[in-house]
Amino acid sequence: MATNGNTHRILKFGPFQMDVTDGVLLRGQKPVPIAPKLFETLLALVENAGHVVDKDELMSRLWKDTYVEESSLSQNIFQLRKLLTNGGPDVVYIETIPKRGYRFAMDVADSDASSSTSVQLNENGGRKPASAASIRSIAVAPFSVLGESQLDNECLGFGMADAIIVRLGRLSGLTVMPTRTMLKYVGRPDELRTFSLEHNVQALLDGTVQRNGERIRLTVQLVDVATGTCVWSGKFDQNCGEIFAVQDLISQEVADALALELRRDLRATKPRDTHDLAAYQAYLMGFFFSNKRTRDGLSTAINYFREAIDIDPTYARAHAGLADAYFWLAYGEFSSDLRIKNFELSRACAQAAIELDPMSAEAHAALATVQVKHDHDTARAEQSFRRAIEVDPACGMARSRFTYFLAAAGRLDEALRMSSLAQELDPLSPDANANLAMVLYFLRRYVDAIRYCRTALALEPGFSEAALLLGRCFEQKGMFDEAEMQYAAASVMEPQSHEGDELQAHLHAVTGRTTLAKRELSQLSASDHAKPYNIAAIYSALGDKERALEWLDRPFANWTERLRMIRYDPRLDSCRPVVEFR
Repeated sequence: MATNGNTHRILKFGPFQMDVTDGVLLRGQKPVPIAPKLFETLLALVENAGHVVDKDELMSRLWKDTYVEESSLSQNIFQLRKLLTNGGPDVVYIETIPKRGYRFAMDVADSDASSSTSVQLNENGGRKPASAASIRSIAVAPFSVLGESQLDNECLGFGMADAIIVRLGRLSGLTVMPTRTMLKYVGRPDELRTFSLEHNVQALLDGTVQRNGERIRLTVQLVDVATGTCVWSGKFDQNCGEIFAVQDLISQEVADALALELRRDLRATKPRDTHDLAAYQAYLMGFFFSNKRTRDGLSTAINYFREAIDIDPTYARAHAGLADAYFWLAYGEFSSDLRIKNFELSRACAQAAIELDPMSAEAHAALATVQVKHDHDTARAEQSFRRAIEVDPACGMARSRFTYFLAAAGRLDEALRMSSLAQELDPLSPDANANLAMVLYFLRRYVDAIRYCRTALALEPGFSEAALLLGRCFEQKGMFDEAEMQYAAASVMEPQSHEGDELQAHLHAVTGRTTLAKRELSQLSASDHAKPYNIAAIYSALGDKERALEWLDRPFANWTERLRMIRYDPRLDSCRPVVEFR
């Protein structure tokens, strides 16, 4: 039914009303928090009430131009049934039609209504503060710790945010910005508010922590980002040793304010958590430094993770953090002996974490990485990746690394589905956007890849890998000036890396600056840190296929990267028919 500017299309069924125009679901007169994708799923069913909607039709409508697994649709249906019944399991809203799809089983009335249900405006034309119950997306700012050193402030405040993010992530119908995204806003609250506005985050949770002897006092507020108005606040006063109880209490009160329920199938404190405050603080320091991804940061993180384990040897989360830190050291290591040593240490830590907590997705993903990159045992690696996703479908680390694995295995369609779902689960993750762009680049869908590269760089301006990939996309589109700018920018972001110089040399060869390209190639190929596939690409662009093939036969520090590039990188097209049979 068509509507004009003064009316809203309303679909009514049972105690519910769907305002199709504003994307609002009401139970009676009370807003029901519902994620946008769930609303779209419900609308597709309600509009076809009484009729079977095929699964393929639903997936095509919901994820147009995006490949996702059927399990994503099943999860949406599961969440909708839970949201609609709300304690009334005898009412059947959505029927499953085996081997076909789903049918909405309720009678539906379709009508127009006045715009009284739309968002109201204040006298100045601005948006009125949202009610807490209407909030569907939230960012948790690193807390400010009063009276502590700057480092203690950053780590404890970041730790409080991380713990609450994990707990709020168990709320169905709420999008919570991930911890890693929040890390770069430690001590920068104004920038976080700007970020939230730019990315349509509705509310910001922030707070202060103050120690007074053996007591810890917290003041927390939930602020409507658009208006700056506080929609909920709370004060907490507990013993320092009860910091975990405080985190649970804050999360529960925020959940109550949002009219959402923490899922009861997950305990507030998982087996991998510790009850020792000193171990927890050491873990937070390790997590903080590990996310810097620098060699010094990783070395410092390893010391803190080991300190946490010394205090509490059963702290599985610290073992998993240590496994990931050793992986990153191995990943960036040029020395073969040190790379092997760090991979073996990563394996041992991951296995220790899994023994302590079989539900540690991070540990399963870390183990999978060692199995594929060090052992080249693809069968076991795939089992570990799938186990990681099974125990925590929202684990971005697992999905990201599985995407690379699938691409290296020649399963590019599966890699696209995995990376698309990861980006949908965490749309504000620079890594998730860059991973999806990488797969799209391999598929020669350069316009789409450019869009996700730009998103990744908007989220993380210093993300050199995204800048390099963006440059390669520009180069394939014939936008050579833009490509050279990205390669130069990446070299500034990571001055210790030569990859930006290698890609510029390839660009010079492609654009006919042969003398310059050969001079650069001579210098770059003499480096112990040269990436063989980049050097091969330069030789290929210069028309020297034999030298290109020689470089592709050289050992690669990153085995899966070699497979991805040889199979899919368009720069190596002239070598591909030969190298596939070597």
